[in-house]
Amino acid sequence: MSKFPWLLFHPNIPKPLHGLAPRVIKGDQWWNQTKREAKAKLNQHCWSCGVHKYDAKYHHWLEAHECYSINYGKAEVKYVGTCALCHACHNYIHDGRMQMIVGSPDFPHQKYVNIIQHGETVLKQWFKLKGWQWKGYKKAYEPFCPYYDIYPNLPPFSDKIEWIEGEGQANWNDYHLIVDGKRYEAKHKSYEDWLRFYQK
Repeated sequence: MSKFPWLLFHPNIPKPLHGLAPRVIKGDQWWNQTKREAKAKLNQHCWSCGVHKYDAKYHHWLEAHECYSINYGKAEVKYVGTCALCHACHNYIHDGRMQMIVGSPDFPHQKYVNIIQHGETVLKQWFKLKGWQWKGYKKAYEPFCPYYDIYPNLPPFSDKIEWIEGEGQANWNDYHLIVDGKRYEAKHKSYEDWLRFYQK
């Protein structure tokens, strides 16, 4: 079974673009079809860890995850496709959201720890490393800053997805999403606007 463990490196979507996604733009019919195709592509196996949906922890189904190429210097986020992931791999990628809900009745702290350990195990096996840690156990709201110095040692990534750090510091209002060649502006016009929306 082909696996793409490097999907676990997918960065969190920049805050200005939270709530803006291809599934929102293109609608339910497109999203349902896209999810079906992603899940069928590897015969109902998680694209990252390779587990079959019926053997996955937490849920016996796969979740769809939209993948992006991000240029932080240009504040440009391009949709490049959708993959299918088990619940653990999907939440490992969305560690920012996971930190926001950890401790709630539906998301106990031990689940957070287990999901981080799951992702670390997948990556350690890929790198064939011992005692190595990528995200580790972070405090809530602590940003995820990838260790770019290890990137040259990574096995090859997909030629379709390039997660680019970029140069310079983009302004909040410069962030935009590209879907099928069309540009969409940020939903949240400032950090304060984002904070008000998500603290409702």
